[in-house]
Amino acid sequence: MTTRSMFASVLVILLVASSLRADEPVPNANQLNGRWIVTKLVVDGAEIHVSKSVESFVFDFDDDLWLYSFVVNGNRTMVSFKVKLTKDDNGISVDAMLRNGVYENGVCKGICRFDGDIARLCLADKPSTARPDCFECPADSGLQLFELRRVKSSDPFQ
Repeated sequence: MTTRSMFASVLVILLVASSLRADEPVPNANQLNGRWIVTKLVVDGAEIHVSKSVESFVFDFDDDLWLYSFVVNGNRTMVSFKVKLTKDDNGISVDAMLRNGVYENGVCKGICRFDGDIARLCLADKPSTARPDCFECPADSGLQLFELRRVKSSDPFQ
């Protein structure tokens, strides 16, 4: 192996290791409070078109209570969760107990990453689906992948 290829291999390993963000702290629930716009949504491998309007796909975080609200075909749906965030070897785990709907009191498992006003959330669609181990959402996985942006008071889409 040449010095150049060894250097490239070490660089790749360092980049992958840093992407896992094992040192990422679990944010306090109140640090996340507020409205978050869904800027990208993938459900079972299919990307869903979302508008930038807060009226389309949003999360409202209020300490450990999360409300996911979305409009499809003119109908608004609201899903309420009681959420527990836990630090583990892979980052931040999410246990989201459903407070309404068919799976009420069931816990959907997921992972998340917060970077200031940007967040990624990969969450199981129902309690029987295993916790994801990466931010991917392949076809028929039973997962939903969200990219979120915090709404600021000066945001034109508020």
